[in-house]
Amino acid sequence: MDDPAHPDMEREWARLSSFRYWPLHAVVQPQKLAGAGFFYTGHRDHVRCFYCDGGLRNWEVDNNPLIDHAKWFPRCEFVQHVLGESYIAGVQYQYFGTQEDEQVVQESETSPAQHRETPEEQLHRLQEERMCKVCMDNQVSIVFVPCGHLVVCLECAPSLAECPICRTPIGGTVRTFMS
Repeated sequence: MDDPAHPDMEREWARLSSFRYWPLHAVVQPQKLAGAGFFYTGHRDHVRCFYCDGGLRNWEVDNNPLIDHAKWFPRCEFVQHVLGESYIAGVQYQYFGTQEDEQVVQESETSPAQHRETPEEQLHRLQEERMCKVCMDNQVSIVFVPCGHLVVCLECAPSLAECPICRTPIGGTVRTFMS
């Protein structure tokens, strides 16, 4: 196993102690969240996994934190250790109709008659794509769950309740790093 993103939250009691100021109106109990690998960020009902750093929020009454962890972060080594790969594959199949490894990405073909971008045009387009669509100052670094759009920076993401592209309610976030 790799090292956890937040080693200070590796112990369940440490994660549980982070819920000291958990909102009283929150519908999911801190014990379930801590048991599923999450600790409280101190903001609304936002939690993060101590291991994969995956974030979830906007909890509803019927949510199961461990299943939601497997649903949105199937590659997290903590959740793989707790549930096992075959159980996670079943969760993925139940919610998405496919297992993560079976998903196929299709590339579109470019015909010779289509306009080909110059290197300068490509560079400009790529720079615009990587710019936060909210502040237009920072590079994008947050992927919204469940829609998967990568359109905002770390600073702008907490202020949004829904994706600015498709208006899907944000169920969680994943921080990305461009290399």
